Amino acid sequence: MKQSVQTVPRVNITNVYRIQNKHLWQRYFREKARVGEEKKLKVKEAWLFHGTRTNNPKSLINIGFDISFASDGGSLGRGIYFARQALYSYGRYCYVENGKGFLFLAKVITGESWKLGSKKGNNKIVSGSGLKKPPFWDESKFIYYDSVTDGSTMSVIYENDKAYPYYLIEYDTAQVNPLMPVGPPYPFPINPRPIPPNNIFFNKNNNYNYDDDESI
Repeated sequence: MKQSVQTVPRVNITNVYRIQNKHLWQRYFREKARVGEEKKLKVKEAWLFHGTRTNNPKSLINIGFDISFASDGGSLGRGIYFARQALYSYGRYCYVENGKGFLFLAKVITGESWKLGSKKGNNKIVSGSGLKKPPFWDESKFIYYDSVTDGSTMSVIYENDKAYPYYLIEYDTAQVNPLMPVGPPYPFPINPRPIPPNNIFFNKNNNYNYDDDESI
């Protein structure tokens, strides 16, 4: 699999760390299986960006995404927010320490996504900021949508296990790379194979095979 990431800011990327945490990956994979069984559909996934702002990203590497850190009043309610473009997360939500900025590139179960303002069946159109869960996908069976989107810039999930922190991107906030364009498209190839061990955050299960998604 080759992933092309667009809208990377005009900064010098100093490291791309691949996260290998067996416990978090198994939770993600079980959730993906549950969603597929529940809706009887192929589960949609997306590569999306996430910034931790003032929270050290190393905590997320250990415990995963945690909605308890979410605040009320977001444009799509109390959830875990992901951006389609790196530039969006970089502008306001990156974590900065000692001149280095950090953003996650996450694998996210967007599944059946509800677009803000749309209406299906008996779903009431509610204020996005009031959401604590997506609307019903099938109200007769009490099955909810898997995510909510504004249709252009972001997707939001409301359950921790619907995302896995796959990569941590580190860049130099003090230096600008004049050869790198500011806007899209800037192709930033991501190689899913593990990079050298000194560039990987491991948990105790560092010998686990992460190359075959279906075996994890």
